[in-house]
Formats: sequence, C-alpha cells, structure tokens
Amino acid sequence: MSTAGEGSDAVNMVAQNHYHLVIMDVRMPEMDGISALQLMLRRQPQLPVFIVSAYRLMGDEKETVEATAKAVFNKPLNIDTLLKTVDEVLNR
Repeated sequence: MSTAGEGSDAVNMVAQNHYHLVIMDVRMPEMDGISALQLMLRRQPQLPVFIVSAYRLMGDEKETVEATAKAVFNKPLNIDTLLKTVDEVLNR
C-alpha cells in the first residue's frame, strides 16, 4: 500500500509502479483527483480507480467520474461497502 498527498504524486506513483487498485479523493492539492484519474487511465486504461468525495459531484465533474472511475464513494466511507466493491472489482 502506498499513499500520495497530491494528485500529481499519485500520477507519478502509478507511472512508476504496478498497482492493482487506486482509491483517490476528488479534492487533492496541486492536481485534483479527476485530472489525476484521467492521466492515470491514459497510461493504464484497465487500472481500477475508486473515487472518494466529501462533496456532491455535479455537472461535468460527475459525468467524468462516473464514466471513468470503477466506483464512486461518498464520505463518510462505509468500509463494508468499500471492501465488497474491492472484492467484486478485483475478483471478476
């Protein structure tokens, strides 16, 4: 498991390592989670990325996330739902 404090760090980590799953917040400093998500998926289109947000996604932001992320979770995060979804995505 690895953690990144900024969206650009997350993008660099995905470019340099192999991950089975990424869980990312929408609101991150320097580069937001949606921009980071798009860059990650350009390099690794099959990478499952889950988005977590404390904010209600609306408009283009919501459409982009729903079209590209494997799952979207609102905070507070329900750990049972998260684990079930991880299991479903990784064990298809």
